[in-house]
Amino acid sequence: MRLVILSFVVVLLMAGAVDAGRAVTGDMLFEAYRPDGELRVWTFVVKDSTIGELRSQVSGRAEIDDIAGWKIDEALTLDFNIVDIPQKFSIATEHYVAANGAYLGDEMSLAINDQEEKLSLKRDGDRLEGFITRGGREIDQGIDLPEGFFAAENYFLDQHELFLAMRDLEVGDRISDSMFVPQILQKVAVEAEVESFVYKQLWRGVFDSVFVINYTRPQQQTFYFSPDKKILKAEIPNQNIKAYLDLVSRTQRGGGTQESKPTFDYSLQIPAYLTYVFMGIVVLTFYIGGGFRRGVTYISLAAGVLVFIVIPFTQLPLQDLLFMKVLIPKVNAGGSAWFWGVFPALAGGIVQEVLKLGVIFLVAMQARVKSGRLVAVGAACGVGFGIIESCYLASLAMTFNLLSWNLLERGFMILFHTGAGALLGHAVAQFQANRRWLVWPVVAVLFNGGLRYLPVFIQQGAIDTGMLYFIMPLIVLAMVVVSIVVLRSRGTEA
Repeated sequence: MRLVILSFVVVLLMAGAVDAGRAVTGDMLFEAYRPDGELRVWTFVVKDSTIGELRSQVSGRAEIDDIAGWKIDEALTLDFNIVDIPQKFSIATEHYVAANGAYLGDEMSLAINDQEEKLSLKRDGDRLEGFITRGGREIDQGIDLPEGFFAAENYFLDQHELFLAMRDLEVGDRISDSMFVPQILQKVAVEAEVESFVYKQLWRGVFDSVFVINYTRPQQQTFYFSPDKKILKAEIPNQNIKAYLDLVSRTQRGGGTQESKPTFDYSLQIPAYLTYVFMGIVVLTFYIGGGFRRGVTYISLAAGVLVFIVIPFTQLPLQDLLFMKVLIPKVNAGGSAWFWGVFPALAGGIVQEVLKLGVIFLVAMQARVKSGRLVAVGAACGVGFGIIESCYLASLAMTFNLLSWNLLERGFMILFHTGAGALLGHAVAQFQANRRWLVWPVVAVLFNGGLRYLPVFIQQGAIDTGMLYFIMPLIVLAMVVVSIVVLRSRGTEA
């Protein structure tokens, strides 16, 4: 059994090492980066108010000037009136790119503060030919632009994303390039730096591994770019704008209306879901051995799955409340994030372990489980909980990168919940024997809260991502060691 758990830990650490290279290779072809029919949506926020969105859908092949490429239908709406700024944008465009992502042209309609204009540009050799309108009057345009140039407008995150997706990136790289901006009909300088590769909270409760890319030209902005070539979050500090990728979906062209909003394509995460199930089976084998022959094992697994369903309605609202009403006000008033950060972390641990303890009690009573088998019940409940938690977190992320820090994190969390569940099962057995049983739920809560407190170290700059993934496995392995020592010293089945 020691060999099983050692092999599990080694595989997780190797998976993390794959992601630790802090570099990504650029795509050679657009279709390798974005398939036909794919829709991406970013939501723009100013001061916690949603002001608009960008929708970008690949809508088939195109050919401009005998160059084969792709058409991207884009729609950008931004209403700054919501935050008392008298400005409103509505831009719809057919954006054309070559197979290597280079710019081929645009058919654009713009409405800015109710003033409507058009832009039409197509590549013709080493030039762009077309027109723009001013006050409804067409003005012919001819612009020198060598082949291979990329184009990106302000706020069109999909265009900036394409620019990044087609190049190799490594932490420390400096990007010194240029791109074409259709609306102003000019080439602009691009200066940026790949500052770091970090595990970062992108929005409340959602963490992911991203490259942090800071731009100084053409404007100051920061992109949080995933290893699978998505801008998950963007910040434009001088306008107090933040934008979040909140939808990636494969859709059928012509199969819906503009008003229908597709859901996330969860099938992209199926390999991750299956991996988490496999991890859970391996870990559970370590704790229960041949216990898979017992029906109560599967009842306990199902119970662990079901108990997680209430987490979004219990733990998350409670943590949000403590975050918004306690942590932020106290820190803004000069309080210590180290101290006040304990409360949301500990709240998460309490809710999770109390819910698991309750369902283990319920299974023990309803199935009339013998005390010697309650450890197996607790471990199975923990595995079910850990698998569904991992699948839930994978579904929140707009990325899929199986061999990654995320695999390491979620694998160790499955291991943690299994060990914690075993301790809780032991506590229920001790309760039946009228012994001091409460100490083991308290131990589980403290370990759980400790894991949820780790992001405070990241946010305070005390540790980097690499150190986080060194500390987290140590905490989980300490939990596993405690559970093994306690269970064996008590002569309990494990």
